[in-house]
Amino acid sequence: MTDPVGDTNSTATGATIYDITGVTSSRTGPPGGTYTTITVAVTFVQPVALPPAGGTPDIAGAELAGYLVFDTDGNFADGTNFNFCGSGGGGTYNGADYQVYLFTRLADGSYPIQALPSTTQTGEAAVTVNGNTIAFTIPIAAIGNNPAGPFNLGVVSGNNGTPSDCAANSGYTAANFVEHPMSGIPQPGSAAVWGR
Repeated sequence: MTDPVGDTNSTATGATIYDITGVTSSRTGPPGGTYTTITVAVTFVQPVALPPAGGTPDIAGAELAGYLVFDTDGNFADGTNFNFCGSGGGGTYNGADYQVYLFTRLADGSYPIQALPSTTQTGEAAVTVNGNTIAFTIPIAAIGNNPAGPFNLGVVSGNNGTPSDCAANSGYTAANFVEHPMSGIPQPGSAAVWGR
């Protein structure tokens, strides 16, 4: 899935205004077996900078912060709503059941996976950075343990101060890249707050 260049949130601030250009996903597992992981790669215009292992994104706003969110039950009326990029940047993700939380890097360099809305940690997402691309490897067991899905996903990027871009721009992207518009969907009782 591609995301337009220059569609960042008009209120974004900080040293780096992260601008997403594309998101890809793939599921993997043992030969002849069921899927065990999902890898999501996010590419930006800018090089990706992360805080050190065990750290949090810098106050100046050069290091990446945000959320990788999953709706895994196909019910957009439960979970948590994410709506951070309405003024440029697009992206509204209703009913997210899990998030990879990019405001706290764990001591081993991975990021926590949390169930929503409770934010109870269910696992860890391994991360690799190659220039402008960050890739997350997520155990399916940590996001509901249903290898067949659904795996609707959304990316909210920014820095420690503000969100800057979301992908997809019009609702979730599924693992097979079918978009699901969010308009007219009932709202769950929980809405995400930037950084929490």
